[in-house]
Formats: sequence, structure tokens, C-alpha cells
Amino acid sequence: MTLEQLRIERTVAAFNELSIKVKDETALQLQRNYELEQTRLTLRDGAAALFEQLRDGGMDIGLITNGPTKHQMNKIKALELLNWVDEKAVYISDGIGMAKPDPDVFHHVQQRAAFLPEQMVYVGDAWHNDIAPSSQAGWFPIWLNPRRQHPNAADSNVKYMECRALNEVMPLVMALNNRDTGCLL
Repeated sequence: MTLEQLRIERTVAAFNELSIKVKDETALQLQRNYELEQTRLTLRDGAAALFEQLRDGGMDIGLITNGPTKHQMNKIKALELLNWVDEKAVYISDGIGMAKPDPDVFHHVQQRAAFLPEQMVYVGDAWHNDIAPSSQAGWFPIWLNPRRQHPNAADSNVKYMECRALNEVMPLVMALNNRDTGCLL
């Protein structure tokens, strides 16, 4: 199946779940519009300031994302994330052959970064894909949780810090860095 066919089927199936019939041509047009809108992405308020603070604080910054490499790189470039993140520290599931929530993704990144797991911090907004698996890999997760969601009850052993906004991340990172564990990603 081609990527185009997969996208059509995915869109048609999503609308079928809502009892809405969508023709293949309409699904394809929705995909084109989605891709166009991706070129218009902007960072969340406070993201640029956080990246500047991390960089000024001597922190290494990396990025882990799921999806096709070309598609994700287009988003990364649209968001101008390469101003703060070295392209060698961008890990896209399609490019590394594994995807979150597999904790092996975090093991892979940690080994490539050449830090110990306890030196790694992961800021994410999805409990299932970000917080639980990064913790399972030995990293320290910071949950960006503006919607005040609840953690999965099955993950009661996960240690994490939580914040509601990006401007709350840097003080948490600094508190973790003061644990005398070295560099953070």
C-alpha cells in the first residue's frame, strides 16, 4: 500500500467512526490541506524562551518524535526548531526504526547522546507516549500537562515532575540539574 493510499484509508476510516461517508478524493484533499497547514505551524507560547534558557544554561537539547521522517522534518523546519536542536539530536521514529511508547526509543537516544539514563530529562505532554516510557528507560520525565489530565493508574511507580505551562519547565530542569547528575537532554 502506498503512503497516499494509507492516508486515504486512515481518513475514510476516521470519518466512518463518526458515521460520515467521505470519498477518496475528499480524503486526499483533506490530506493536502493538512500538509499545507503544517507549513504554517508556530511554536507554543514560551517555547522559544525555554529553548534559549536551556541553551544558555549549557543544556543539550534533543527531540524525539513519531512519524515519517520527511513529514516530521517538514514540521521541525516550519517550527524552526533547528535553531536550538542540532539535527544530529533529532530522532524520528521512521528514521530509527522504533517508535514511542517503546522505551527502547529512549535507550537508543540515551546511548547516542552518550549520557547515563539518570542524566536524561524528557519533557512531554502525553502520558502514554512520553512520560511512562521515558521513566521506564531510567530518564526523569517532566509532564507538561496544561489540560490537567490524570496519569494512568497502572503507572503508579512512575516518578515525574509536572507543570502546566512551558514557563514552569526551566525551574524544574534546574532543580533536577542541581542533583549533581551532570548534563541533561
